[in-house]
Amino acid sequence: MRIFKEKHIKYDFDITGNWVFFKGPEQGKIYRGPIMHFFGKTYPGEKMTAKIVDNWRIIRNTTANENLDYNKLKPNYNKHFLFPEEEPQVPTKQEIKKDEYTKYFIEYNNVIYETTKKKFSYYSALKTPYHNAVKTVKIKMSLSLNGIDKNIAAIAEARLTIPEINTKIFPHDYIKISENLYTNGGELQDSEGHEYIGPYHLHPTFGPMAGSYHINKDHLYLYWIEKLTYRPKNLV
Repeated sequence: MRIFKEKHIKYDFDITGNWVFFKGPEQGKIYRGPIMHFFGKTYPGEKMTAKIVDNWRIIRNTTANENLDYNKLKPNYNKHFLFPEEEPQVPTKQEIKKDEYTKYFIEYNNVIYETTKKKFSYYSALKTPYHNAVKTVKIKMSLSLNGIDKNIAAIAEARLTIPEINTKIFPHDYIKISENLYTNGGELQDSEGHEYIGPYHLHPTFGPMAGSYHINKDHLYLYWIEKLTYRPKNLV
């Protein structure tokens, strides 16, 4: 009896249709599903056995024209796998009170979906071989203007797992304009370096601006004088 040690096996999942059976009853047919890399060769399935090694070796080939999905070999996996769908979430009252919220995302078949906390736990659990095709990230975001830099960093970290996640979430999401503020000087200046004294507001995209409230007409952009004062890197 041959024993296949886990340390020699690398598990993966492929749905591109770039793998075909090299030999065996299904020779020449496309394979999609869980795959195993073992000593330089690639095999279908989720558990190495002597039968698989002897009869089911597969190689890359894009010329095959017949389909053989893993669903047909193991229909229970398809039956029990919850295929993702878009489920947008908004900050809860509790999150708003804490001034921070968490977003949950998954990527499956090159499509990014926002999902719920419960569904995120399901996709992170690796319950079936299908789960190996899912990438997951959760992002903790601040609702404070002072937290925009933190949000930028959180999104950048998430992009290490899902590179295009920045198309689904933005640093200033759900952040409201802080209005009716006043500076007595020493904080803000205009584009020419002149000190600004008077009413201002903070916009999540444009940063500090002159005037107590944000209006649709053009109004003066302001800039922080002191580097130690919060200054969103992408805004000013």
